[in-house]
Amino acid sequence: MSTLPELTTFVRALGQGKLFKRQATMDYLLDFAPEANRRFALGARASDYGMGLRRLRYDDYQFIGHSGSWGCLMYYDVEKDLAIALTINQGGPGERVRTAFQAILETIKTNQEHDKN
Repeated sequence: MSTLPELTTFVRALGQGKLFKRQATMDYLLDFAPEANRRFALGARASDYGMGLRRLRYDDYQFIGHSGSWGCLMYYDVEKDLAIALTINQGGPGERVRTAFQAILETIKTNQEHDKN
């Protein structure tokens, strides 16, 4: 059991390579293969799955992390230092998680565009 801040701390440390003493361990986790099952792809244009980690590719983002079966996820974009964790405990969690994740990405994009102006 973890809080959302704990999950973002964890996924950020994972993505930055701070959890394992041997780089080979992280390399093993990041040995991705194209994913045929789109159930956990959260609407990404491409997704790959490795040893317990998923890679999702959106327009300007490349996340690594994991989507749970019961309305939760944690993902991290190494290049942008962006960690996202969320949980949903009511209603059909699969669709709601995808919708929430995409809404977060749209909000970030809108805020970045606003900051440029």
